[in-house]
Amino acid sequence: MLERLFSILHPTLWKALIIALGWVLLTFPVGALVDWLLKPFQKQLNKRFRPNSLRPVAGLKDGGRIIGYLERLLIYVFILSGQFSGVGFLVAAKSIFRFGELKDSENRKQAEYIIIGTFTSFLLAILVSLAVQALLKFM
Repeated sequence: MLERLFSILHPTLWKALIIALGWVLLTFPVGALVDWLLKPFQKQLNKRFRPNSLRPVAGLKDGGRIIGYLERLLIYVFILSGQFSGVGFLVAAKSIFRFGELKDSENRKQAEYIIIGTFTSFLLAILVSLAVQALLKFM
């Protein structure tokens, strides 16, 4: 039965559909899963990033979500193209961008939350990417 299903479409079209499915999966569904996994930690955070600061730090509306989508999609592209070192580069770049924010943070919980969220997002992106890569080899 599986062979009949695969014979309906050209193998190249199947590969394109699998790649597109992985791409879509890494945006909203994985983002929602990351959000759900981080819910227990969100409750522990203060409402503002720097509660003792005169000017609390506020990010762009939905900026974190868009950054997460882009990070996961970059990981996806790196892994599917066989550029695993690109994932390491992405981790290093993210660390550099976040270093000042984490180092100067008056709120350790916020720093830990960012790290947990980043690693969770990266892990899920790597798992989905490797699963898609395995499916493509099966085709």
